[in-house]
Amino acid sequence: MPDAPVNPLAAAAAWLGAFWVKRPWLQPITAAVATIVAALCFADPNIVRGIVGGAALLVAVLPEAAAAWWRARLRADETDAAAEQILVLKSALRPLAEMTATLVNERAGSQSNIFGRIIQHAVGAAVLPFATDVQARAVIFVVSSDQTRMTAAAHTGRDQRPGDFVRRLDKRGAKAFEILESRRPVFVRDLKKGSPRTWAGSGSGYRTFITVPIVDGTGGYGLLTLDAPEPGVLTKTDQLLLELLAEMLSVVFASVSIADSPH
Repeated sequence: MPDAPVNPLAAAAAWLGAFWVKRPWLQPITAAVATIVAALCFADPNIVRGIVGGAALLVAVLPEAAAAWWRARLRADETDAAAEQILVLKSALRPLAEMTATLVNERAGSQSNIFGRIIQHAVGAAVLPFATDVQARAVIFVVSSDQTRMTAAAHTGRDQRPGDFVRRLDKRGAKAFEILESRRPVFVRDLKKGSPRTWAGSGSGYRTFITVPIVDGTGGYGLLTLDAPEPGVLTKTDQLLLELLAEMLSVVFASVSIADSPH
């Protein structure tokens, strides 16, 4: 099906709206200058000055009107996108919840298989909202039994396998364990603008990331991370999704730990 023809008036309105939204400081200046021009024209009116004065008045109110229209359009687009994202995630999270519910009742061999499927499905759900050109990557790091290392147990998205976090090896490992033990998520929108105290990762292949600890009342199991090369593509909504996935994963990890413990 051929694309619908572009309405030149709508295109011009969109361009003006985006222009004024990005330059709010210019709106009052433009309005003030245009109002002065209109006042001068109407002070000694004739046909030409009347036309110029009317145009100046239009220019005086145009910036705010165009900006308001553009903001309303952006809100509508965000609402539509959010509704579509909710439907997509609902279909992705349902099988994850179903697999989690069956985990405890399975034998040890079957549990291992289901556990692997669950964590791989979880990282898949984390990158599901993103187009392939965004190159988002989701990773689940799992803490070793001696609490000294976190290893990537599942990852998807950008083809770049992350290295382990070693608690006492360097700042990168120490910071990862610090985040796990804090039990609080970390969202850095741009590594080049964020505080170096927030993250000590390599930054190789990414400039923005979200990290959420996988924890419950008994302890920490690992980290769920999402990163991308371009700042601005991750949002607070993505953090909330990761927090939801991390809560579900904490149940999974706890179920496996309970099943592995002696009775």
